[in-house]
Amino acid sequence: MTAYRLAAVMTVALAPVVSALPAPTEVSAFVTQAAAYGITVDGTTAYISIDTGLEIADISDVNNVAHLGFLAGGDQGMSVTFAYPVVFLSDMAAGVQIIDASAPADPTFFKNIDSTYASYRTAWDSDLMILYVADGYGGLKAVDLTNLASPVSATYVGASAPVEGVFLDSGYAYIASGSVGINILNVADMYNMVSMGTCDTVGSAVNVVKKDQYLFIADYFRGVSVFDASDFTNCKSLWTDQTFWALDIKMEGNYIYVAAWTAGVVIYDISDPTSPTKLYTIALSSGRARGIDVLNGYIYVATDSGRLITLFAPMETDAPGTPSPPTVPSRNFEGCLYDDNGRFFSYEPLQGSSVDIDSCLTACFTTASYLYAGLKNGNECYCSNTIVGTERVGGYECDMACPANSAEICGGYRRISAYAKNLDATPKTETFVGCFEDSESSRQLSYLAYHSTTLSYQECIDICRHNQYEYAGLQNGNECWCGSDITSSQKTITTKCSDSCPADGWTPCGGYFRNAIYAIDSAPVPVYTSSYVGCYEDLDISNRAFQDFPWDNSANTVDECAEACAFNGYAYAGVEYGTQCFCDNSISSASNTGCDMQCSGDNTQTCGGSFRMSVYSVSSTL
Repeated sequence: MTAYRLAAVMTVALAPVVSALPAPTEVSAFVTQAAAYGITVDGTTAYISIDTGLEIADISDVNNVAHLGFLAGGDQGMSVTFAYPVVFLSDMAAGVQIIDASAPADPTFFKNIDSTYASYRTAWDSDLMILYVADGYGGLKAVDLTNLASPVSATYVGASAPVEGVFLDSGYAYIASGSVGINILNVADMYNMVSMGTCDTVGSAVNVVKKDQYLFIADYFRGVSVFDASDFTNCKSLWTDQTFWALDIKMEGNYIYVAAWTAGVVIYDISDPTSPTKLYTIALSSGRARGIDVLNGYIYVATDSGRLITLFAPMETDAPGTPSPPTVPSRNFEGCLYDDNGRFFSYEPLQGSSVDIDSCLTACFTTASYLYAGLKNGNECYCSNTIVGTERVGGYECDMACPANSAEICGGYRRISAYAKNLDATPKTETFVGCFEDSESSRQLSYLAYHSTTLSYQECIDICRHNQYEYAGLQNGNECWCGSDITSSQKTITTKCSDSCPADGWTPCGGYFRNAIYAIDSAPVPVYTSSYVGCYEDLDISNRAFQDFPWDNSANTVDECAEACAFNGYAYAGVEYGTQCFCDNSISSASNTGCDMQCSGDNTQTCGGSFRMSVYSVSSTL
């Protein structure tokens, strides 16, 4: 039996982000299996790097955070990055471990990315499938993970001080390099990363976040500082708070949250980024703050002892421990869009405490003559004449309350709640294509639109439609996939996609590594034909007449079996013993009698008999 020393993670819960945050109060605690160093949260799950590896916790109820899973690491887990379905665990001695976390209760080691020195933190570019590794004295390492099973290290950029943190934005990497400060690299070409400049913090930079041209830097010796990086060659120091040691920093909307070693958690209002206002310094009841993450108004703090203390800052109408998330009004709502650095929504008529949905729509549609209005960062209003080419993401990523109406959503961090002046009158349809097998190593639909415990059937369809894909796939009841080619997919029986979508109870919503696929609008759908050939003798269990055996299922029907065999490229389908489906390209057995059993999924159809197969010739066109 392994002996663990007491440790935990701290959780801080805040009400929806508003102009003045209420003072947080402690709610609960969770104890991990060893000292906690870093934390990443996604939906209702926390991924915690601890002294002995990775721990996964259920945070759906902040009053009762619960252990889900554990995987031992190589030496000391420093930080963790989540990119469903894998976790990248930075390890002091073992580089970066790629961990399959698709089943949180049973995480499994997949592959290791070696590092020259200690791996401190990573940053994930989901569009290019590149992982950037803060590799201590090894500098910044770029790893191409297009093929997850065969990582390719693109290049190193060396450093004269340990690289401990990295932040990606618009083709640039901002790396926290200890006493050097912040190195700024152009990483547009991963094989030729170019140094653009340095922000000298005169301390020991450990991590960095960025908003517009401003860098907010956590420094071990100098607390928090702000630099203007609009000119890479002349980075200007604007502000600093040196009253504590900082080990990590996160940003959400107009606030930054700092893991402040002995001080606890420090929160700043950065509405004026040139001169942040300190709102609270929250002393922790146990341990020293090492890592921090923020999601949907909650703060999660990993401590060295490591206790995870949950703090809650209630709104006037909220009961402690039961924060009520704002809702999204439906008027001409186009969805939650990823904001590509102001590429599409560039005109900003409003900003500040007076912003809500109506004021933004009035500013864009009435005062000005734009076609689209977008709310961002909780208090910003933007206008645009097009959203063609934008990327739509899961609605839960737009999670910030409007300052003038806390019951409304005003986007999120780099996320825009978009509204149209006039609804598109083009008829929209979707057609269920079927249930299809999927594989982690060979995804049938290439784009993971979102992964959420609030998955909605209609939102998944709309996201894939907006992002100009032809097919949407709902998987595992909590994943939305998009793609434009299903020809390589393997069709299976519909009941294997019987999970329900949690947001609307829609079924089918996929299954474990199975996609319930829908054709969007005019996307091609398969057309099937089948013709009864006769009753044939099957041989025995070890020598089947048909070699492919898709299923033995109580919902078996002639139609389900015929369509699956046809789509998967076979010429014949055979149903047997009521529940079984077989496929092949030739008939090798003799015709016989005895096909007299009803199909288990439709008692009006005949599905063979005992070692007797009702055979159909089948075809499919797409």
